[in-house]
Amino acid sequence: MIINWIVLDSLFLAITALAELIPRDQLFNDPKYSGVSLSPDGHVLAYLAPNENSISNIYTKCVTCKHTKVVTFDNKRHISGYQWTGVPNIILYYQDNDGDENYKLYKLNITNPSPLNEPHVISDKPGVKAVVIANNLRDRFVLVGLNDENPAFHNIYEFDLYTNEMRKIFDNKRFPAKIIVDNDLEIRLVVEEGDDGSLIYYSPSEKANSKKLTSDKEMWVEYLKVSADDRPLTMPIAFTADNKRVFWQWGAGTDLGQLVIHDFGKPDENEVLYTAIKSQIGTVLFHPTDRNILALSEVYHQPEIYVANDTILNDMQYLVNLRPSASPVIESISRDFHTWLVTYASDERPYEFYLYRRWQQKAEYLFTTRPELIGRKLNRMVGFDFPARDGLRLQAYLSLPPKAELLTPAQVNGTDVELAKLGLLPAKPQPLIVFVHGGPKARDVFGFS
Repeated sequence: MIINWIVLDSLFLAITALAELIPRDQLFNDPKYSGVSLSPDGHVLAYLAPNENSISNIYTKCVTCKHTKVVTFDNKRHISGYQWTGVPNIILYYQDNDGDENYKLYKLNITNPSPLNEPHVISDKPGVKAVVIANNLRDRFVLVGLNDENPAFHNIYEFDLYTNEMRKIFDNKRFPAKIIVDNDLEIRLVVEEGDDGSLIYYSPSEKANSKKLTSDKEMWVEYLKVSADDRPLTMPIAFTADNKRVFWQWGAGTDLGQLVIHDFGKPDENEVLYTAIKSQIGTVLFHPTDRNILALSEVYHQPEIYVANDTILNDMQYLVNLRPSASPVIESISRDFHTWLVTYASDERPYEFYLYRRWQQKAEYLFTTRPELIGRKLNRMVGFDFPARDGLRLQAYLSLPPKAELLTPAQVNGTDVELAKLGLLPAKPQPLIVFVHGGPKARDVFGFS
């Protein structure tokens, strides 16, 4: 598999303006819209928004008719999140119990929403956390995890979206970490932490029944052991459409990681598709049905997009040109690949959503997640590097008051010339607030926050 990667160009503009204080509640309140997504058929948008009682509920918006309607009617507890499914007009949604994060899970038909339409309860047992382990947005089944026997381990159930039948397919008393599933909702890998901090991946043995798995040792064989040092950069990402090969982000022998692929069961025969250039790989974009790689991003200062498939080169360049100083983020793609839901990572504005129609090569503006900030001036985030005491370089951002006078490259010498080109050198000292990240692996990222 040979991929020619193309980095997209964009234009960055530095704009100065008079400073304007923004009320704190406009900056720190919850956004008006969150969890925005596109239905698999591309016909409906959904999002979370507060109702008249300030309780977060699910709303839908017709893509063509512009009609918006509320589909849940809770006035006591916020809805924490939701998912589309492979069955039209059927969604799954979560609520916790008084903030305990033991999420309850419900199924809801949104065809004719009404307060009288009760959702189907998938799990609402006290002290049990329900999670959707796998949802391919194609089939009538989803895989649901419930820690209904031991809080540390989730049993896996196959839930039928047509009949509401729940069938346990994995009696799990051993594996607390992520469970990896293929495109056909088959459990392919489980993970266990070793005594030395490594991660050990296991695949089902020849004795295992994929529809009636247990965590007994004879049911699993070691697939791959990832050292503690390589854990942050090593993880499975996706399967090919036929489920015969698997994409990984791979850390062994590299500083920033690679994107690799190998035949399932042969992790020692990696084919390198991409080697990170400036920072570790951020997101990888796949075609919704053929599962080919379309693009990926690296986040050094601002996200940089590398296109792997020429069929979307014009689409991605259009989206970059639409907001030159921001970075496009593809949130959802319809299964027919015609309609995309796009937002932007930007330091100038909060998240704004667009509907991109490929056949028109045109994006339609939908809304901003924080309409109260429309017209407000947000400060730029200028990315730069500086050396740490150990000689390695750290990435950081500087935001200066918009009215701060800056030194030009002609006014400075030496290494300050490059800093002046970036707009990092004020003519006069400015008050400084240092926001330090929370640990050796954490870092700030570009965009409104």
